[in-house]
Parts: sequence; structure tokens; C-alpha cells
Amino acid sequence: MKGRTTLETDSQRLFHTEAGGQKGGSAATPPQTKPGRKNPTSAGSSSKRKSASKGTEHAALEEEQRKAAAAQAAVEDLQRRLAAVEAALAEERQKAAAADQVLAEQRSTAATQRILRPPSE
Repeated sequence: MKGRTTLETDSQRLFHTEAGGQKGGSAATPPQTKPGRKNPTSAGSSSKRKSASKGTEHAALEEEQRKAAAAQAAVEDLQRRLAAVEAALAEERQKAAAADQVLAEQRSTAATQRILRPPSE
């Protein structure tokens, strides 16, 4: 009878160990953990988290790169527009200088004609 009690005790321990391992362990059988970790991890969950984290980081990096490229394109477009406006301004300044020169010549001619013309009575 004594042998039977030991068998029952052993089978109960085995049952509790298996059940406890699936539910986080019991006082007699702590959950399986890697050194330095607080919680048990399943075989692939750690690598899945790392992979998902890397995927998220990669997606965020790609988004930042896309935004940076769009911003760079916008800057280049503004630089082209500025160059076009500066060229148009330079052209208008040349036209204004030419118009000033023509106006000055006309005034000079008019003044000369007044001097040469006898006063009318």
C-alpha cells in the first residue's frame, strides 16, 4: 500500500507540473525563463516581436525618407521659381534703364529745340 501512495503522489506531481508549466508554473515548478528575463516567453514570440519592431521601424524610416525627399523636391522647385523671378526682374530693370535713357534723350532734344527756336511774338 505504501508503494501505491508513492505512485499516486508521483502522478499528481507530474500532472501538476504539466498543468503548472502551461499556466505559468506553481511554487514547486517555476515557469521556464531565460536568465535576465522576468516573464516566460514562447519559442517564437520574442523573434516575432523583434521582427515586428524592425518592420515598424523600417516603415517609419521609409516614411521619413519619403517626407525628406518630398521636402527636398519642394525646395528645388522653389529655387527654380526664385531663379525665374530674379531673371524676370533683371529683364524688367534693363527695360526700365533703357526707357530712362530714351526719356533723358527726349528731354535733352526738347531742351535743345527750345534754345534754338526763336521766341514767338
